[in-house]
Amino acid sequence: MAEKSTRSFVWLSEYLEDPDMLKPPTAVVPRLVWANRLTLLAAREKGGKALALDTPIPTPTGWKIMGDLVAGDEIFDEQGEICRVVVAGEVQYNRPVYEVLFSDGERIVADAEHEWLTTSYTPRDLQAIRTTREIANSLTSSKPGLRNHRIGVCDTLNLPDADLPIPPYTLGFWLGDGHSASARITIGTKDAPDVLYEIHGEGVPTKKGKSPNAGSDIYVLGGDRAQEARDQSVQARLRHLNLLDNKHIPQIYLRGSYEQRMTLLRGLMDSDGYVTQRGRCNFDTTSPRLRDGVVELLRTLSFKPHVSTKRATLYGKDCGEAYRVTFTAYEGTPIAGLPRKIERLKKRPEKLCRSRGRKIVDVRAVESVPVRCIQVDSPSRLFLAGRGFIPTHNSTIAGAAAAAVSRGGSFLGTIADPGNVLIVSLEEHPQEFTQRLVRFGCDPARIAIVEQKSSGEELIKAIVDAAEEVQPKFIIWDTLGAFANAFSNKNIEPGDSAAWTRVMMVILEITRLYGASLLLHHSRKSDGKYRDSTAIGANVDIILEMFGEDDEPRTIKGKGRFPIPEIRVKLEPDGFTIIESAAEFEKRVLAFVEEHPKCSMRDLREGVEGKNADLARVRDKLLKEGLIANVGPSSQHQYIAVLQR
Repeated sequence: MAEKSTRSFVWLSEYLEDPDMLKPPTAVVPRLVWANRLTLLAAREKGGKALALDTPIPTPTGWKIMGDLVAGDEIFDEQGEICRVVVAGEVQYNRPVYEVLFSDGERIVADAEHEWLTTSYTPRDLQAIRTTREIANSLTSSKPGLRNHRIGVCDTLNLPDADLPIPPYTLGFWLGDGHSASARITIGTKDAPDVLYEIHGEGVPTKKGKSPNAGSDIYVLGGDRAQEARDQSVQARLRHLNLLDNKHIPQIYLRGSYEQRMTLLRGLMDSDGYVTQRGRCNFDTTSPRLRDGVVELLRTLSFKPHVSTKRATLYGKDCGEAYRVTFTAYEGTPIAGLPRKIERLKKRPEKLCRSRGRKIVDVRAVESVPVRCIQVDSPSRLFLAGRGFIPTHNSTIAGAAAAAVSRGGSFLGTIADPGNVLIVSLEEHPQEFTQRLVRFGCDPARIAIVEQKSSGEELIKAIVDAAEEVQPKFIIWDTLGAFANAFSNKNIEPGDSAAWTRVMMVILEITRLYGASLLLHHSRKSDGKYRDSTAIGANVDIILEMFGEDDEPRTIKGKGRFPIPEIRVKLEPDGFTIIESAAEFEKRVLAFVEEHPKCSMRDLREGVEGKNADLARVRDKLLKEGLIANVGPSSQHQYIAVLQR
């Protein structure tokens, strides 16, 4: 281990006799932050990654809804790779939410601050992280009628081979051109050699039957009619899968390997699918359940399907609705086995085409519903959501603190001397986090970022190696919960004092050797108040609680061994700017009432700078404490200072 950093620590005991301790909190708080070895900043978990509880989330075994996810669950990232839920947040209520409508008909209800990785038309092809509200405010481009944002189609799901009861091509062809009540298929006479080659290649024997129609043949799948063979026949397996008179794609096939799913698609396309002369791929069915299964299958293979509906007729008789699933595939993609179909595929274009992305066509505010957010361990921090497998995103405070130290900005009222910063960033991809830091005005040369590792041991080694190299003045842990879970290789419950003690001992040792630490911590309570394990609180020098709405001035209050009166801060590009303490705000309101007897609430709003909600809160507090009184009629409140009675 390296020698202790050249930064000299000032112990809190020295401040107990410091005259500054008697000064207003605007001087006390920043001095405590920089003097302490370890500061915990607890804040309400931001709603920026929140989706409606009923949002479907694809998993390696099928589907879950957002409200049922727990830490440790496996889902997918935008690369189609399996990732793990690290933290499943609390349900949030009364949040502003929007319904996001995509060009393929998919809809997702998301928090206003939910983050998406979109590519915009204006500025041209600029890929950036944008909130739902930002997308709503820039929905159309400068060109009339042109939608401004698109989100890429996810890559094919990367899954291992599944143990499939019926070989995939055989099942796919039966789903398209099989007899619903039995293991028989109908094949066009000209296509029979190619189709039978595929089926026999999967080890499924066939027996030719009689066909009433010229130009087509009927084949029985399985062939052998002996009783022992019947028990393991295709017919028996169709019955076991509940497919007889109930055609659909079983979930096990939708989560097979890429080769298995592509083979299943070839069987479907060789039966009820076709490729137009322009290279468009279509699959027709009258079954809603089979339609939905084909759509999901295509999405797992990184296609962007579109569904259209028409009335099906046979010999002039209306047979109900028919569905056409359309998608685009290019030369070299084995979406069919029949040469006459595969030969119609066109060459892949050089530029990005519509089939590789879905446009956001509308974002509309809707009535608030409960939402929650999750954190995942994917490298990009993206995960797939909705039936459309849409990639969606997973720290502002860290950026403000890093900016203050790296370039000498304002952090909680103190101008920091420039120095190196080490950020343990376990909730955001380093490249993305760096972009955020640059927007905050950080000096990239002074920032070192440690990202998620495969084990707790590797993570600690990476942190120590980085600290040895950069000799940080400040270490930011983003967040404490994410580090604790990564270090322990499991999700730590709030009440597990022994586990939290081990985590805090590691952080304390690293802090002692290398630099002052700021622990960013998501409060489990919606009001931002710290109510977590005593093992955390007992090992930090001061706890700062931050609460308030997003994008508005926040209130910070110190508690624990060094209680501090409330202060109000605003997040600026180079750090936190202290606005005033709550007590100072109350004095301004009281002074206005004293100077303007019988003033109304409207007078207060016009004469005292501040949010309406804050004014109402302070008014109620002053009324309760008897410092002001209402002397007006019930229909028109008029306030006076009590001394003016």
